[in-house]
Amino acid sequence: GVSLGRFSAPSSSDTRAEVLLVDAMGVLLEHYALAMAAFVGGSLVPAGGHNPIEPAQLGIPVAMGPHVHNFADVVDYFEEADSPIPPRRARRRALRRVASALELAQVVGDWLADPDAAGAAGAEGQQNRRRKDAQSRAQHEGRHAHLDGGHPVADAAARVAVARQVK
Repeated sequence: GVSLGRFSAPSSSDTRAEVLLVDAMGVLLEHYALAMAAFVGGSLVPAGGHNPIEPAQLGIPVAMGPHVHNFADVVDYFEEADSPIPPRRARRRALRRVASALELAQVVGDWLADPDAAGAAGAEGQQNRRRKDAQSRAQHEGRHAHLDGGHPVADAAARVAVARQVK
């Protein structure tokens, strides 16, 4: 087994915990930055899952359960981007879907046992995020192209609107 720490109920032994359960809002990004792998919660149960983009943007490989309807478009995009990676090299996929806690333990264990594969998966996630951002910007600009008409003020306003949406 592994030692478990819980963010919302810290104890002195949590400083040595191998796994930290971050069960609080607004603090995940800083914890993802310290992680070797991330399980994005709310996805093993029919809650719909949380945002896989946050760990991916930091180069952290992501595992999620089958219930991802809250971020289905993002998950679909990541899975499609990962599809050229053959099943025998699944450890290098940025996002891995799991059906159970047991399978989750296996996937995370694979990444922890093979840091090179985890690093490659994380790098793939960062690339997927960048491609998704570029795609979203292009779609947004395409939708608003009729507003520009080559007018400098309208063009600048459209760029500001895109920049705000990307943040």
